[in-house]
Amino acid sequence: NDRYLSELLIDTRCLIVLLFLVRAGLSLLVSPSLHYQLASDVTFIGSYTVFSVLGSDQFFYSDENDSSAYDALDFQTAEDEPDDLVGLTKVGGELWLFGDSTIEIHQLTGGDLLFQRINGATKKIGCLTRDTISTMDNNVFWLGDDRFIYMNNGYQEVKISNFAIDQVL
Repeated sequence: NDRYLSELLIDTRCLIVLLFLVRAGLSLLVSPSLHYQLASDVTFIGSYTVFSVLGSDQFFYSDENDSSAYDALDFQTAEDEPDDLVGLTKVGGELWLFGDSTIEIHQLTGGDLLFQRINGATKKIGCLTRDTISTMDNNVFWLGDDRFIYMNNGYQEVKISNFAIDQVL
């Protein structure tokens, strides 16, 4: 019965993404996605599963409402500055793309170019590592490429670490 069908996407931390389809808890179909590129991070926004491509400025996304279906042309780049994507996350209804030296904020447009960079929402500060990106109450926190801890205030970054924490980092 398909009404019990659910999808669980496992973030394997830079290994091949595995997609598990579980039907009513009775059987498990494991589908190694060998034709997908290696992903450095994953998030879900507006009915799409979005991955950042390991070691590049590209991100790709699934078909709408189907995390198991991808088109080879469904990718875009974070291209305001030449840097590699470290990670990504959803903040509110926006896609935040963390590069190693910049951050770009995109919105879901639904057009031929599914995501579009928001004018004025590019930050000249990067993220040191994906594992420091965290969200809470429509805010995002991260460790910047300068080793200070930041959070957003709208589209502005605000340093929240103090001198003592900065010395440890």
